Amino acid sequence: MTVAGDSDARAAEALALLSPFERFAYRVARFCNLRLKRLCTFYQQRLLGIPFSACVGRSVRPHGIEHVRALPPDRPLLLVSNHRSFFDFFTLGTVLWKFGGVGRTLYFPVRANFFYDHPLGLLINALIGGWAMYPPIFRDRKKIGFNRWSIEETAALLSRPGSLVGIHPEGTRGKEPDPYQFLPAQPGVGRVAFLARPIVLPVFILGLGNSLWGTFLNNWTTRRPIFVVFGPPVDLSDLYLQGDRPAIHKRIADRLLDAIRELGRQERALRAAAGAPLVPGESAQVRRTG
Repeated sequence: MTVAGDSDARAAEALALLSPFERFAYRVARFCNLRLKRLCTFYQQRLLGIPFSACVGRSVRPHGIEHVRALPPDRPLLLVSNHRSFFDFFTLGTVLWKFGGVGRTLYFPVRANFFYDHPLGLLINALIGGWAMYPPIFRDRKKIGFNRWSIEETAALLSRPGSLVGIHPEGTRGKEPDPYQFLPAQPGVGRVAFLARPIVLPVFILGLGNSLWGTFLNNWTTRRPIFVVFGPPVDLSDLYLQGDRPAIHKRIADRLLDAIRELGRQERALRAAAGAPLVPGESAQVRRTG
């Protein structure tokens, strides 16, 4: 077995950092993403697309969708987004398919906790994600070596025609009361972009909660809007010329987060103009800040 095209010996060294169940979960997810991806994509678009649309299809308010429709269909796409809800990328995948006509092979790198160290997490990845939550990223510092493999694997996947990789530059979900406040950008997304050189499309999304049932009810009753604002592709060519260094990866990540931050300002103006409430639990004071 190889990881990101490297030697079996180095792959074995990375996998040795994982527990037996984590290695099993990784091998299953990798097999499905590399060998059964067409079947997984069919399942995501034709079957999962129905319940996802039932959960968010009536409440999403997409803006900047012209940036999505202008994308070359086969050029690899890195989608970078803020992160407030467990369902951010599932909703964005639905918006891309429903409003933008984007049918790509999806990969969403995910924290390994639960999804790769628990049987129920593996089942959810299969049934609700169609194995799209791949590759895993571990928080345990003892497994940092494996995360280097995951970054290279992500870049390799992002080099395939028609692929879409979704990454949150912040690395984890923001929990501050102000949804327009961001965590520091993590350099991993910069490393992925540097290695793969894809189109990088920023997006800001707000209005989702963390309850799937609540999201479904909102779609059919409350109809609290979920604003999704896409921006134009981010030009990183000047940073690519500065070399493959950690400092450059961080500068790339910061530029991507700045683009998302600007879309957040646009979303706030759109939300205020519509008189739309925030998701329950978010501070209403943020409309008067910034």
